[in-house]
Amino acid sequence: MGELVTELGRDLPYRGATEFNCLARHLMVGRGDPAEAHASAEADSTTPRRVIECLKSAVVGGSLTDPTWAGALGNPFRQVVAAYIESLSTISFFDFAWTNNSFVRVEEAGQRVVITTQSATGATVAESAPVPLSSMTFAAPSVALRKTITDSTTTNEVVRNPANSRHIGRELQADVGKAVDVTALGVIIAAGTSTATAGPSVANLISDIQSMFADIEIGQQSRLYFILHPALAASLSARLAGSVGWTMTPRGGQLAGVDVVVSAGAPAGNLILVDASRFAAFNNTITLAASDKALVQLNSSPDSPPTSSTAMISLWQHNMVQLRAVRYWGFVNLTTTCASTTTGMT
Repeated sequence: MGELVTELGRDLPYRGATEFNCLARHLMVGRGDPAEAHASAEADSTTPRRVIECLKSAVVGGSLTDPTWAGALGNPFRQVVAAYIESLSTISFFDFAWTNNSFVRVEEAGQRVVITTQSATGATVAESAPVPLSSMTFAAPSVALRKTITDSTTTNEVVRNPANSRHIGRELQADVGKAVDVTALGVIIAAGTSTATAGPSVANLISDIQSMFADIEIGQQSRLYFILHPALAASLSARLAGSVGWTMTPRGGQLAGVDVVVSAGAPAGNLILVDASRFAAFNNTITLAASDKALVQLNSSPDSPPTSSTAMISLWQHNMVQLRAVRYWGFVNLTTTCASTTTGMT
C-alpha cells in the first residue's frame, strides 16, 4: 500500500503503517488543529504526499474524527487507514483473519447475515414411492457496531521530532491491535466450548487438540486457526522443540497442520481453536483526534468515577499532548460450533 511521492525529499515508497504514523504525529504536533497539523506536514520534507492531502482536506471539508466524512471526501485518508489496518495483521488475530478474507464480510454495521441453522435432508426412494420432504431453519444475526478507543499521551518535544513517528506509531499499533483482539477473542471464547487442559506433556497436548477438533463442526469451507498469547507460544515452542512433525515457534507456525496466530490480546494460558468462516465481521475506519487541553489520569486502570484522591494532570500545564484513535468495527458468531478453548495451559 502507499504511493511514490516526488516533491522535495519525498522520493520514497511509503507502505503499511508509515503514512498513518506520520499523520498521527503531525496531528499531535498541531494539538488537534488540522490547519496547524497541515502546516507541520508541509514544513517536513519527509512527509508523504498522501498525508498532506489528508490534512489539507480536513481543514475545510471535514474532520479526521468523523467516520462518515472519510467516505465522501477522504479517499486519501481511506487509503492510509487501509494500509494501516493491513499492517496490524502481524500483531492482531482479527486483522490477520480479516486481511486473509477468513470472515464473512458485511458492508455496514447492523447488517444481518442469513444463515441456515438446520439444513434440508435428501432421501432416496423406490420408484413410485412417496417423496419425503424435510424442513429448513434459518437465522439472521446482525453485526453490531463496536468502537475501540485507545489513547496515547506524550510530550510536545517527542512529537516534534520526525524520527519519533515510528515509535509513536508502534505503540499505537500495539494498543489498537490488542484492544480489538481482547474483545474479538472474548466473543470467540463465549461462542464455543471451554475445557481444562489434560496436562503439560506433549501427549496431553495431542489429547487437547483432538478434543478441540471434536468440538468444532469442520467443513470444506472452514478457515481454522489456533490463537494464543506470546507467553504460551514460547512455552509450547520450547516443549515441542525436537519433536518430529511440529513446526511451532514463539511467533507462530502450525499445530497439527493448523496455522497459529500469536496475539497479545489472547487470555494467558488459553489455547483457542476457531473456525473464522463461521463469524461475520465489519471493518470500517479509524479516526484520529489530538488535544493538549484536557485533564487526565495517567493510569492504565483509571478511577471510574474519579475520587478526591484521583491524581489528575493538565496536559497544557505539563507541555503534553494526547492522541485518541477510535476504530469502528463489528464481529458476531454465526454458529455455536465455531470455536473451542483449552484453559489452564502453561
